[in-house]
Amino acid sequence: MKKMRFIALIAAMAAICTGCGNDVTDTESKKDVTASATTTAVSETTTAETTAETTESESTTATTAASETTTASDMTTEESAKNEATTKSNNTQTEAPTEHSADDPANKGGHEPTYEMEQYAVNGIDALNNVLAMFGGKGLDCDESDTITADINGENIIFSKVSADNTLNFTNTDDVKNYMKLSLPESEYNNYMLDFDRHFRDENGSLYMNTNVGRAFYSFSCDTDDMIITDITGDTFTVTYKEADQMFGMGYVYFQKDGGRWEISGFEFK
Repeated sequence: MKKMRFIALIAAMAAICTGCGNDVTDTESKKDVTASATTTAVSETTTAETTAETTESESTTATTAASETTTASDMTTEESAKNEATTKSNNTQTEAPTEHSADDPANKGGHEPTYEMEQYAVNGIDALNNVLAMFGGKGLDCDESDTITADINGENIIFSKVSADNTLNFTNTDDVKNYMKLSLPESEYNNYMLDFDRHFRDENGSLYMNTNVGRAFYSFSCDTDDMIITDITGDTFTVTYKEADQMFGMGYVYFQKDGGRWEISGFEFK
């Protein structure tokens, strides 16, 4: 009887052990499945995150590239604008024409004053001033203690000896006449020659001049700041003075080109 109970106990224990084995196996299997699912989920999550990060990185890279491209484009546009502005400025500085207002006298002839005109104006007017001064009894250094008296058309005129070192290097009346011919318009030269003998005389190999004329004479300014070159054409121009003389009024000197040389063609006061 004891033997039968012992066998039954063993069989029961065996049954219990068999059940326990199944339970352990099932639990381990369940654990493996759960772990696999978790691993798969984690893997998928990691993959998704990696993909998302990759996508975000690519998006960031694309955005950065687009930003750099925009910045480069903006810089290129800005540099281009600066270069264009600089080019225009340089062109303006290089090509800027001399401007005159619509009522500027220099525009009347459609030409601009030249340095050549200015120099001829200064030299020509200086010579004209010398002639005007000489016929006013001035302009040449004279020795007032060395004089002669001559009858000119019934009038006794006193002439003083011109210094040998006079500024115009005149030694006789021919020198004076030649200078006048180069300095005056033909009509003015002829007019002055009508009265020449009352002003100059050769005596004893020397030049004498009448210093007691007793009349006023005008002297044009040779300062270019006082004159304006106006009414310019291909072969003429006028020197107009900015201010009028109290006695004579506004002075005008007219120039005309003759054989490539500018000569005084006339002068007047208004």
